Amino acid sequence: MNNPNDEFYTSEAFQLFFIKSANSLIIKADPPHFTILAVGNKYLDLVHKQRNELLGKSLFEVFPGSGADSSEKFSVFSSFNRVINHKAEDKLPVFKYEIFVPSSGKLETQYWSNLNEPILDKAGNVQFIINTTNNITAQVLETAEKERAQNLLKASEQNIQNMVRQAPFGMCILKGEPAFAEEINDCFLTLVGKTRDQFKAKPYWEVLAEAAAIYEPVTNEVFKTGKTYHAKEHEIVLVRNGREEIVHIDFVYEPMKDADGHVFAIMIVAIDVTNQVLARNELQSAYEQVRLSKQAAALGTFDMDLVNGTMEWDERCRELFGISHNKNVSYEKDFLPGLHEEDRERISKIISELLNKATSIGDYDVEYRTIGTEDKKLRWVRAKGKVFFNEKDEPVRFIGSVLEITSQKEDEQRKNDFIGMVSHELKTPLTSLSAYVQMLHGKARKSGDSFTASALDKAERQVKKMGTMINGFLNISRLESGKIHLEKQLFNLQDLLTEAIKETLISNPDRSIHFVLCNPTFVQADRDKIHSVISNLLSNATKYSPPEKEIEVFCEVIDNCVQVGVKDQGIGIKASDAERLFERYYRVKTKNTQHISGFGIGLYLSAEIIERHQGKIWVESKPEKGSTFFFNLPMN
Repeated sequence: MNNPNDEFYTSEAFQLFFIKSANSLIIKADPPHFTILAVGNKYLDLVHKQRNELLGKSLFEVFPGSGADSSEKFSVFSSFNRVINHKAEDKLPVFKYEIFVPSSGKLETQYWSNLNEPILDKAGNVQFIINTTNNITAQVLETAEKERAQNLLKASEQNIQNMVRQAPFGMCILKGEPAFAEEINDCFLTLVGKTRDQFKAKPYWEVLAEAAAIYEPVTNEVFKTGKTYHAKEHEIVLVRNGREEIVHIDFVYEPMKDADGHVFAIMIVAIDVTNQVLARNELQSAYEQVRLSKQAAALGTFDMDLVNGTMEWDERCRELFGISHNKNVSYEKDFLPGLHEEDRERISKIISELLNKATSIGDYDVEYRTIGTEDKKLRWVRAKGKVFFNEKDEPVRFIGSVLEITSQKEDEQRKNDFIGMVSHELKTPLTSLSAYVQMLHGKARKSGDSFTASALDKAERQVKKMGTMINGFLNISRLESGKIHLEKQLFNLQDLLTEAIKETLISNPDRSIHFVLCNPTFVQADRDKIHSVISNLLSNATKYSPPEKEIEVFCEVIDNCVQVGVKDQGIGIKASDAERLFERYYRVKTKNTQHISGFGIGLYLSAEIIERHQGKIWVESKPEKGSTFFFNLPMN
């Protein structure tokens, strides 16, 4: 080396000095080669190379950049030229290199920073460049991790904000001391009855001053301990839209923590459950009222699980079946055997039909007798209930209540016995009276006394009406005492209809009855009692329709049943009255019916007679348009 500076920088004294320097190498300012003249020991440790691999070689030969990336080499080259031309230090950006590390036996990505310092000769020209390199991989990775964490935090905060805004329940995020609502959604504003502007202007607990006394200490505790706070159906008075309201709220105070576990915010999740609480309270009150009513009325209840085949009876229901124990009960072992033998088949059939969705809507209303299992006592019971079906029309549950009606039944029996006795006693003098009237009527006609004959004719009609009424009472008495029996025979229903129509016309010669003849139809029934039903329907049609309006009678066969209809063009019946028309002693009370005689027993008796024939009776009517009464009888 001819240049005295070369001798200096390659001298042993300088190398000893340089060896002590940190992470550096000396590069000769000889572009474009930039020859490496000296290397520090720490630099060799950094790059995992031997000194003889570096000395006397071009920097770009030893360090060709990161793989084939020429842009990095160009950046270093430009930096060296700037140092030469401007005689100033130049700090290069961070570079990434793939370096073979013997300890791991593989290439590793490392990050270095570089500082280039010029060494001048006597003329002030740059002769050498001291390049100091530091491995900042750990710092770069740490910085990158922090940036990633910050980005994740920002993304998380953004997700939380979106979640708060879109949540279908009240949400609010509190931060700071004093706490401010950093995020708050519309549901929360609606719940507390405040506006968004109110929360922007003041700290959170100033806006919700009415709740601060209870909940501000809770908030402070969550900030302090980092523990979640739950409350369910908490009752509080809130000033909502300027008015105090008692509300019930489910809420959670959830602490939000940073990476170090410090609470930096609290998320409040709140749901207004006031309506649910009030509804439950009302339901509980209703249950209590039902319980008290049930207790006062001595009602028993039953509940049958038709899927699992189990049955529940309360204490009163067990009492009505003469059972004192609290053991399990069942339909087959307790209910059916507990029925009176005369009612067992009937009730069993009703329940069987009740469980068939094709023939039933599930309504249950029956009367029957029980014989106590333990006390053998006879009791009369009225049971009402409902069967519930699933989507496949399968019965799944049967619930209801039972009420003892023994006293009522005994009263009715005594009354029926009395009515039967009185009616029977009246028949004898009435029969005699009828005979005397008929005899006098005959003499008056023979003597030509038209006035007396007319008066006796009217008297005879009234006697007949009285006889019909007495027979009705007797029939009711016999029916409810179980003493009425059906004497079935095979007869032509068309002939019976013709006969009943002729009899009606004899009593009502001014009426017009049109009979739509049907084919001869034979039924197995009690002829006299079916005659009584037809006569009653015709009698009602003449009573409740104008004399000039025609009455129509028709019959037809439908689904193996013969159906009879009696249609009038009279005053008609309201739907509310039609529902009760076949009840005993029930009469429609209107201005049109107040002068029409009757006790309301004809349709009741007719319904009982048809029911005992396994038939059905009903009415279709519109007020002021007329009514059509129907009944049907099975043909087999």
